Parts: sequence; structure tokens; C-alpha cells
Amino acid sequence: MKPVSLLKELSVVLLLILASCATTLDETKAPDARVMLQNGLELYGQGEVVESLAAFDEIDEKYGNSTSVSVQEVVVEALASKALPYGNMGQRMEVIDIADEIDKRFSKFSSPKIQGQIARALRNKASTLEEMGNVSESIAVADEIIKRFTKDDQDETAVWVARSLYENGVRWGKEDNADNAFDEVDRRFGKRDHPATREWVCMSFLEKGRLLFRRSQKMEQTLTILTDTAERFESAKDSGTRACVLKIAIERARILKEKHKDMALLVLDEMIDKYKDDDSILVKRWVINALFGKADVYYFHQYNQKTLSIYQEIDRDYGQLDYPSLRELVARSLHNQARMNVLMGKRLDAIKAYDELIRRYSGNDSSIIRPLVASSIFYKVLIYFDGVDNDRDKKEFYDALAISTCRQLVNQFDGDKNEQTRLFLVRAYECIVDDLRQKERYDEIIELIDKAVQIYGKDGGNTSVVIHRIQRKRDCLVNNKGSEESLCRW
Repeated sequence: MKPVSLLKELSVVLLLILASCATTLDETKAPDARVMLQNGLELYGQGEVVESLAAFDEIDEKYGNSTSVSVQEVVVEALASKALPYGNMGQRMEVIDIADEIDKRFSKFSSPKIQGQIARALRNKASTLEEMGNVSESIAVADEIIKRFTKDDQDETAVWVARSLYENGVRWGKEDNADNAFDEVDRRFGKRDHPATREWVCMSFLEKGRLLFRRSQKMEQTLTILTDTAERFESAKDSGTRACVLKIAIERARILKEKHKDMALLVLDEMIDKYKDDDSILVKRWVINALFGKADVYYFHQYNQKTLSIYQEIDRDYGQLDYPSLRELVARSLHNQARMNVLMGKRLDAIKAYDELIRRYSGNDSSIIRPLVASSIFYKVLIYFDGVDNDRDKKEFYDALAISTCRQLVNQFDGDKNEQTRLFLVRAYECIVDDLRQKERYDEIIELIDKAVQIYGKDGGNTSVVIHRIQRKRDCLVNNKGSEESLCRW
């Protein structure tokens, strides 16, 4: 053998050995990456949304170039988990972009865990497209998941196929395709002994019942489907299917509440008692929703004090649990407490409930909680203008409080992206403008209206109506400036 050939062979062998050593070394990094991933998930669970996003990014920065498949399984899960904080902050395009990045970077891997995370990311994309109003695109992405991952028959991808079939059925609504999709979930996955797919079989039967009732109002037949499904899955040990059983109870109560109030309350109470001590956060969330269901039954029959008591119970029992999905429900219960107090004429108690919501959750970036805080501030304005009590001598005092609360709303939320919050904001601007008009501070009025128009001038709906109204006030002042401001009839 020639020396040169021998040298080449030795070089190749050496490179293979080095590559093997590098891969082995990379494999040892997987546990550390997994610890970082768990930390990111815990941060999100504790409401540290921005910090969780940074933790997921750090995993990619540190391990993204690893040659180890086990490390890449952690990296792709971290990237897919970014949809949680992005969704929480309402950053929908980022959810879509990260799904596309995951599909592009990781589709070459055959690992079932990686393929499962790709399917998960694509499902998040489909859901986000639907939230943005692009239903046809959403269905197309879900169809891609079903077509692409059906042949794998791995548990890691099967769950996303089952969920995509179910969600497409929901998107199709009253069309026959919906029934076909729900039946297909049961046909493919009904006998599969896997918790995550079992949940979507349960959910498909729940949605079939809802669809039947919407189409035909056949109460007895619908309740039979729902009751049979609840009995089929009542012994499930996984949290997703237990949550489904709770959802079925809520749906049964909703159907029963008008003509069978006591039966509706009994159905809910049985499920609440069964699952109230469950450790799963997902199950706790649906126990709270079942309590909301009870409040809805009481409210429908005008039991206002009992309705209020349920909202107070939710805050008392779950207000100290620091998980985003539970916090959102507790915030909603406080908001509903305030509105019930207004309905019952207890305006001071309503102010206290709104203030408690504002105190706890101001600064929270949740796309659900943030609008609740804004609306709480605005509804306080309405109460102040109407008077907290019947003492007319305090009208000037309460009017001043209303104006200062309008300023608080603008200072805290000006430029917010939420449509309802933007309406509250332009109405707050209008309140401030009217106050300045009484004080004859016309230059400030024009400056303030110009600012509002710049921020909200392109909005539609009711926001546009208010903007046009205050624009007319501005134009009148400009046209009569210096002499005849009093001619402007507001």
C-alpha cells in the first residue's frame, strides 16, 4: 500500500472518530438543555411571559447547532413553546413565523419527538390564522398536518392529527364535513390507548352534540350523546380528557338551564365536587369554568345575589393561584362581580371590585387580562359620572374623579392594540376634551384632539364614530377661534 493512500485512510478514520466523539459529547448536553426548557415553561406558568421567551431563545442560541438528535429534540420543543408567550401577548405573526422556521429547520429529522413538535407548531399556525380571520388558510394548514403525519402512526404526531381533524370539524360548523371530521377522529383514534388522542375523541363527541343541538334543538337526543360520552370517559386519568368531561357538564347545563334549572345545577355541582381537588391546572381551569356555568344559570333566572356569590367564590378559592390561565378567569370573576354590583345598585362595591382588579393586574400583558383592566377603569368613569350614591351635592366631586380616571386610562393604555380598549380610549379623550371646553382651554383641546386623530383616526366601527364626533368639535373651534367658541354646540 502506498504511504499516501494509507495516510488518507487514517485521516478518514480519525475524522470519523472525532465526529463520533463530538456527537457523544453533544449527547451529554441534552439533560442540561432539558433543565433550561423546564425553567422556561415554569417561568411561563408563573406569569413571567417575557422571561420565558428569553429562556426559550437562550436554548436555541446555546444548542441550536448541536449535532445530537436528543439535543435537537429539546431545541425544537423550546422553539415550539415560544407560541405560548407570543400568543399570550397577542403577537400572532410571531406564532406563524416560528412555525414556518421550525418546519424549515427540522423537517429533515425523522425523530418522532421532533416530528411531533413540527406538527404542534403547524397546529399553532392553523389556530392563529383562524384567530386572524383567515379560516380557509387555517383549514388548509390543518389538512396539511392530517395528510403529512397520518402515515407516521406515532403517538407524538397522532395527537396533532386527531386535534386537527377535530378543529377542522369545528371550523366547518354546520356543514356535513364537520360530522365527517368528528366521526373520523373516533374511527381512527377511538380504540387507541393514548391519553392525548383520547382527549380529542372525547372532544369530537362533545362537538357532535353541540352541532346537533344547534341544527335541530333536539334536547333529548343531544343530552344522550353528551351523557354517554361523559360516562365513557369518566374514569380517564389524563388531565385533557378529565377537562373534556367537565366541558360536557358545562354544555349539558347550558342546554338545561332555561327549562330545567335544578337539573343544570345538579350536573355542574356533581362535576365540581368530583374534580375540585384535582392537582392539574388544566382541570382546575375547567372547574372554574363550571362555576361560571353555575353563575350563568343563576343569572338567567335572575338570582343576582347567588350569581355574585359564585364570582366571589371563584376569587376566594382560586385568586391566590399564580398560573396565567387561572389568573385570567379570576380577573374575569372580579370584573363580573363589579358588573353584578352595578346591576344590584351597589355602586361603591362595584368600584371596590374594579379597583381590586386594577390593583392586582395593572401591568399584566395578557391579551385577556389587559382589556379587562382597561374596561374596569372606563366603567369606573361611567359610575362616577352617574354618581356613586344619590348625594347630588357630591356631583362636582364625582365629575372630577371621572375626568381624572379618564386621564388615568389614557396615560396607561394610549395606543393599545385591542379594539374594545381603543373605543374606551377615544371616549376617554372625549371626556377630557369636554372638561377642557368648560374651562375654556381651547388650545389644549385642539392639541388633544389632533393627538387622538393621529392615533385612532384610521380605526373603524364605534371608535371611528367617536373620532369623527370630536373632529367636528375641533373644526368648530378652529373656525370660530378667538371670538365665537360658544357657537359650537357640543
